Amino acid sequence: MSLCLTKTEIIGGSVDGTLRTFDIRIGRETSDNLGQPVNCRSMSNDGNCILAGCLDSALRLLDSLLNWIAALPIRMLM
Repeated sequence: MSLCLTKTEIIGGSVDGTLRTFDIRIGRETSDNLGQPVNCRSMSNDGNCILAGCLDSALRLLDSLLNWIAALPIRMLM
């Protein structure tokens, strides 16, 4: 499991392919099924997007405001 901590959230990605966000202010969990095990994740500086690297060699960009996921194979970035 990979973790990211902010002032109000704990974000974790795991081998079951789920990216979970725990809001520690109100005690709520939100989860997004990415379909592939999550190796790593990083949050944008403004806190609106999460970039997750998965075992299928794709990066997944999640927008927390619009609730959408975009996937891009890593080999296309090279």
